[in-house]
Amino acid sequence: MGTKCLLRICGLKRLKTSKNGFTLLEVLLSLAIIAVTLAGLLLTYINVFVLADIIRDSALASNAVAAKLEEIKNMDFDNLTTAAGPFNLTDYGFTSTQPSKGRVEVTTSFSGYPATLTKVRIVGCYATRYNRTIGEDLNFNGVLDGSEDQNGNSRLDSSIEVVSLIAE
Repeated sequence: MGTKCLLRICGLKRLKTSKNGFTLLEVLLSLAIIAVTLAGLLLTYINVFVLADIIRDSALASNAVAAKLEEIKNMDFDNLTTAAGPFNLTDYGFTSTQPSKGRVEVTTSFSGYPATLTKVRIVGCYATRYNRTIGEDLNFNGVLDGSEDQNGNSRLDSSIEVVSLIAE
């Protein structure tokens, strides 16, 4: 009994098999699609690490500014103006491998508030590992120089900023 006869008895038809494989064009196209997909995934993976570093630096700078504010809150009310001026973020836990500087501004009299309140504004500026400066203090001296005022409001600004009112 031959194969044809056996297939006829079982009611099966012979499947046509192609002896052709993938063409070179199909293989190259599939490799190109895989390469683009992997490159996109790799780029995403790298950006996640960069953003994690930026967030870590931002958290360290925020903690340093908050620690400086706590130090100022513990001062005698009459001596709060002595806290004004630049300070080093590294003294409050910011990494010492990156340039950074903070500034404390103390305002004792301002409209709408009694003289028993003092306004304290603390700003922190720093450079990331990827040479991106956070804040307007480009030379990290704790002072707003003329060319550094990017928004024209005549004060040092940064995304790391704390403002608090301290009562007598």
